[in-house]
Amino acid sequence: MRWMKTWRAWLAGSLLLTVGLLAGCGSMQTAPRTESTVLRYADNQVTEYPGVVAGRYFAGLVKERTHGRIVIEMYDGGQLGDERNVVDLLRFGSVDIARVGLGPLMRLAPQLQVLHMPFLFRDYDHFQHTLYGDVGQELLNSMTNDGIRGLTWYDSGARSFFNARHPVRSRADMAGLRLRVQTGPMKDFVRALGAVPVVMNYGEIYAAVRDGRLDGAENSWPSYVGTSVFENAVYFVQDEHSRLPDMQVISEHTWEKLSPEDQQILLECAQEAAEYEHELWSGRDAEARQQALEDGVQVTELSPEAMAEFQKAAEPVYAKYCAPYQDLLARIRAVP
Repeated sequence: MRWMKTWRAWLAGSLLLTVGLLAGCGSMQTAPRTESTVLRYADNQVTEYPGVVAGRYFAGLVKERTHGRIVIEMYDGGQLGDERNVVDLLRFGSVDIARVGLGPLMRLAPQLQVLHMPFLFRDYDHFQHTLYGDVGQELLNSMTNDGIRGLTWYDSGARSFFNARHPVRSRADMAGLRLRVQTGPMKDFVRALGAVPVVMNYGEIYAAVRDGRLDGAENSWPSYVGTSVFENAVYFVQDEHSRLPDMQVISEHTWEKLSPEDQQILLECAQEAAEYEHELWSGRDAEARQQALEDGVQVTELSPEAMAEFQKAAEPVYAKYCAPYQDLLARIRAVP
């Protein structure tokens, strides 16, 4: 894929320059390592989740290419705490590497909330070209002063609305629907559409929809099916209003202890694992959609006119959240 080739070219050039500069500073050689460096990798998702599978693939690549000098131990299923706690542990070097959503990272880099905005990306290609170009690299590097460095981006799918009451074919059909949301831009967007935003833990949605306390929510196909919410919220409108990436990150404390050679190896392995994760996610997305259809879920797609109504509802959300980040927003929109 062209965006990956561009990314690799940038990566190789910048890191080879770093290695060359450091090599020119002296000829002192270090003694060969006799013991492995063990790094702890945290993920809050279950073992079969695409991001976790890709994380294990990344660990295998690193061990192979460092000839066992670096061994990465995987702690999935939230064994090392929730994502907010993991971010704190990363900052102080108690956890070495993790895959996390953007929410906990926005405390350190508020500009990341731009990626949460509805209808930010025109399509999947625009999403990829943005993240694997200059803008994406700047965002990966935006937290180094706070002890965290981004390695790469993982996909977490396009998010759409689903509910238990009726099909959604227009903005008017959203009126009065009680929808679970996260705080921030999505809460305001749901309200602007005429629905009622309800903030609750995602794990509570299934019971809340079943009991009638909630009408639905918004998420990706795999999450919709994986939590069994589709059994009750059978109306899915494939509006794909947002596509949130996850970030694979490393503690800056850990990063600074690595040689330039090993830094380059980790970055290259991270990009290969990201490609693998994108393939895994694409397959999981298609499988989940097919399962939902076979189980009777009714899928609607918005007409161009209805989509324009949804996008218009997002305008005041941009005015509220993106005022300090107009330059970043313009650069993202200018990405081909």
